[in-house]
Amino acid sequence: MSAYNPFLPYDDSRDADESTKDHTVEFDKLVQKLKRAYCDAYMTALKYSAVGDRYIFLDFNYGPHSAKISDVSRPSATGEGGGVKLEPECMGGDYIEKFNALRAEVDQTVKRYRDLPSGSSMHDTCSNCDSWARALSPHEEDNFETVAGWIEATKSTLKDQHSSTLDRVAIEMVGKIQPALSILQQATFALTSLISTNRHAILTARREIRDAITVATNACNDYTKYRIVLAMEIASTALNIGAKIENIMKGDLGEIANSIDMVSGWLTVDEEIDWLSYYAIITPSAIISKLGKGLKKINKNLTNAERDINDGFKTISLQLSRCEEQGQLRIDQQDHRVIPYSNPINFDWLQLKRVYTDHLPQTALTLRDVKAKAYSIHYSTAFARSSSIGFGALGAWSELRDTIYLIQDCIERVAESCDGIARGLRDFEQDMKATETDSTNSLYKIRTSLEKYTTTSPKFPPVH
Repeated sequence: MSAYNPFLPYDDSRDADESTKDHTVEFDKLVQKLKRAYCDAYMTALKYSAVGDRYIFLDFNYGPHSAKISDVSRPSATGEGGGVKLEPECMGGDYIEKFNALRAEVDQTVKRYRDLPSGSSMHDTCSNCDSWARALSPHEEDNFETVAGWIEATKSTLKDQHSSTLDRVAIEMVGKIQPALSILQQATFALTSLISTNRHAILTARREIRDAITVATNACNDYTKYRIVLAMEIASTALNIGAKIENIMKGDLGEIANSIDMVSGWLTVDEEIDWLSYYAIITPSAIISKLGKGLKKINKNLTNAERDINDGFKTISLQLSRCEEQGQLRIDQQDHRVIPYSNPINFDWLQLKRVYTDHLPQTALTLRDVKAKAYSIHYSTAFARSSSIGFGALGAWSELRDTIYLIQDCIERVAESCDGIARGLRDFEQDMKATETDSTNSLYKIRTSLEKYTTTSPKFPPVH
């Protein structure tokens, strides 16, 4: 089986088909069939035969004084009822309590696998995270509806002013916004990749759980027909992604290339079929026992996958921490070593005003809108399930949440930097009109304003 590309979940035909199914409804139908088949197999072991809506005793070796064994009612197609002695004058008894016990045994074996996330809700979570990542793009040239447009407009206007101070602001302050957003965008694409992988893992588990119940039902039917089951094969898929986790965010973080292309190779999922084979099953109860073991193996595979996914979220946070230590996420982290300069001014005041009243405020506003998009990533509800399934009731939500908060705080800090630069340029204009001199001191004042406005402190994990 070919490797699954976690970044293209919607191209997987099996996932596309599974995502349209209502797992709970399909699950309930299969369990109903299993309950009836299990009762059939049990009665077969007692030498009864299922004929229509009843069981008929097949041992006709009656002695001269033997009485006929009464027929017994069979459960309905939904697996309910049955077990009633139909001929009071004949020997034998009811099996009502026994059938109830058999059905309870089935429920106890499979019930925790009933309520799993829906394909549509998980799809929406993946789509929302992908949309968030794309909204962070800082490199959509001349598009004034995005962050990129406002950044480019700001840089262009500042460079046109023929000012040493404004040139340095354009290069050293505004110029750091795009590389920082590129890193944050890569981080969000990595989140999307991991969430998509999680979706695939759950869809795979859902499909295999129902397949396992079908296998058990067929085994019961075979037992009813042949009095023995030669083999019971339950497939479970191992999602081996742990070895690839270290490649998260491995690319050139300053690269302007299409991030989605870079992400596509970060994770691979190798699918293997693990067969649980059991030979010569001679009791119906053994079928349910083997079903339970098969379901546990499917759940173990899901748990291992989600543990690796959880580690992936941690890796993204750690990589962001490394980037922060290197100064790649801090607009306000400035080198104060500047060769002194002093030049007469020659500004287009209207254009400069447009920068600090329009371009930079709009950049900050757009960034905060992008930040808010993360609130549409409803992972905790879309991926919720029983606490005994996979990595827990909310899967890897806790680590994902912390990583999302970290990225949001980084976005906010960049937005604050835009506010600080804008305020610094406003003060710069006032100073220039008073002194008519563009000097090193002006640059220092803008840097001071930048540092004053950047107050958000993202909680980066320690890098050891």
